[in-house]
Amino acid sequence: MTAKKRHDARVSATIPSPVKKRITALVKSGRYESTADFLRDAVYRLLDAKNDENKDILSEKKFQNFIEKIS
Repeated sequence: MTAKKRHDARVSATIPSPVKKRITALVKSGRYESTADFLRDAVYRLLDAKNDENKDILSEKKFQNFIEKIS
């Protein structure tokens, strides 16, 4: 059996300092394991909201499962 190959997508973004402080506070309080964990959750929630708004066939759960399968 071979090890599963990860295909991470790297994204760079500039966010306002107050937003970064809020994210860091959530991580430090233990709500999220890392800033990456927070950002993944935020992206999934945004995609889910947009899908609901557009009644898109591709739901957040299916998208999340797809991402996990290819990672």
